[in-house]
Amino acid sequence: MKKIILAVLTLILLTVGLVAASLFINAPELLTNIFSAEEINKDTFKIKTDSSYEERIEKGQLLIENGYYSLSITEFNLASQEKPYSPEPYLLIGSVYENLKDYEKAISNYEKALERSPDNSEAIIGIAQNYIHLEKFEEARATIDGSSKESSDLNYYKALLYAYDSEYDRSQQLFEEIEDEKAEPFLSAFEEYDLEEGGQETHLKTLLAQAYTEVKQWQLAKATLYEVLGENSSYRDAWTLLGYTYLSLGQYEDSASAFEQAIELDVTKPETNYFLALAYFGQDRHEDAITYLELSLLYGFEPQVQVYQKLAEIYFLLEDYESASRNYEQILKLNDEDANNFIRPIWLNLDFLGNHEHALELAEWALDSHPETAMSYNLKGWVLTAMEDYEEAETYLKGALELDPNLAAAYLNLGTMYEKQDNLEEAKQNYKIAYTLDQNSAIGSLAAEKYNALL
Repeated sequence: MKKIILAVLTLILLTVGLVAASLFINAPELLTNIFSAEEINKDTFKIKTDSSYEERIEKGQLLIENGYYSLSITEFNLASQEKPYSPEPYLLIGSVYENLKDYEKAISNYEKALERSPDNSEAIIGIAQNYIHLEKFEEARATIDGSSKESSDLNYYKALLYAYDSEYDRSQQLFEEIEDEKAEPFLSAFEEYDLEEGGQETHLKTLLAQAYTEVKQWQLAKATLYEVLGENSSYRDAWTLLGYTYLSLGQYEDSASAFEQAIELDVTKPETNYFLALAYFGQDRHEDAITYLELSLLYGFEPQVQVYQKLAEIYFLLEDYESASRNYEQILKLNDEDANNFIRPIWLNLDFLGNHEHALELAEWALDSHPETAMSYNLKGWVLTAMEDYEEAETYLKGALELDPNLAAAYLNLGTMYEKQDNLEEAKQNYKIAYTLDQNSAIGSLAAEKYNALL
């Protein structure tokens, strides 16, 4: 009897085991019947939650904002595991790679997004734009033309590429249909050309190249200008535009070569001299940059403030602080409407030239020009602190804070003033406030250094 009972129990256990095994083997299919494929993690068979996905996406976007691009890609990849059929993570990864100028990887990820969401406009445009970055214009056009979807953004890219392919009527028609300010430079180009009866096509192409630069389509501009210069190598404006395009791409040697060609054709154009100076500056050819900046002034470049600003920066790099200060003061003579423009020349005179009297003259100029501005009072307090006139300095610095209680620079200067008087507790307190108010600037950094040094 016992043997019969044991046999029956064994049979029952075996049956239960087989059923359990069958359930385990078929678990993914059974779960998929209850939940959609998107909601199941095929590795763990756990139900996926939107909250986890959204957290990954938000974290990745926050990392991008703080410049941690590689870490953002990791988060977006983890998000894609949470929702394998969502295009969003791949769109975001594509945009990160595009910003990193890794255009091949950008295209690969936009293609993955398109697989998950056919005719997704953002993915199509992402693929096309990155082909343009790679100067693969045929592939870019095939991508856009291959879409059956209609949208203003897609039509904009069609119009860009039609213009490059010399299909001017189709391009102009699409630009006219697009209600976007990005179309305006191209419509202006067509309109200007239409006013010239019998104008040459090279002129239209140059106008379109200028429009491409205005919307930052540098590769299309460059390719169009090469076509123009292939037909007319003495076209000054085309060389100038080509130089500007290379300059915008950070290709300084090519930029300088193009501007040099333009200078040979017309040495008196102020813009050419100015931009050639910037190309030389990009190559650390500082003396050459100074020469052409001064020539740009000679030939009437406007606004002059830009030239003096760049001259001051170059002279500072060359440690010619007298010339740097002189050029900053030229800016003030042209425009003293912003009290902040007085900061650098005062700093140069205090810290590099040791000319406290002239620094005080500049501070008083700032105060006369801006008698109700906190920065003006702060500047005079700063100079008086350097001149060890602490009583007067405190009056002006506290006056600055009455006008603007959140002016970090005034707290920094108060801290410096108290430190010079060995009032270290007051110094630390003011450094701490300066840092708290402006942590992400030079003021905050210097306040933190001074505070830590006192600790």
